[in-house]
Amino acid sequence: MQYKIAIIGNEALCTGFELAGVEEAYVVEKQEEAETLIKKLLAREDIGIIGVSSRFIKGIADKELRRMIETSTLPMVVDLPEYGEEAGEDMLRKLIIRAIGIDMER
Repeated sequence: MQYKIAIIGNEALCTGFELAGVEEAYVVEKQEEAETLIKKLLAREDIGIIGVSSRFIKGIADKELRRMIETSTLPMVVDLPEYGEEAGEDMLRKLIIRAIGIDMER
C-alpha cells in the first residue's frame, strides 16, 4: 500500500508542499480546526505522514491527542516549522528516535 502525506498549516506552508506534489494540504487558522483535522487524519489508514505546523503542535492542550501524536508511528506526526522559524536539532533527533527507536547520539 502506498501511503499519502498530509500537511496542516498556514497558507505558505501548505502551498510549498503542494508545489512539491503533496495533494492533501489543509490551510488552517484556528487551533480547534487543526486538532479536529489531526484526529481525523490519525484515523485514516491511507495516511503515512502528517506534517503539522509547530504552532499547532505547541498549542495542543488535549492530553489524549498529545499522547496519540507522540506515540503514533503510522501515521507519524511531524512537527514542521513555519517560515522564519528555526528547526532545531532536538526536533530532528526526537523524530529519529520515534522512527527507529534508538538515540544515535548516545
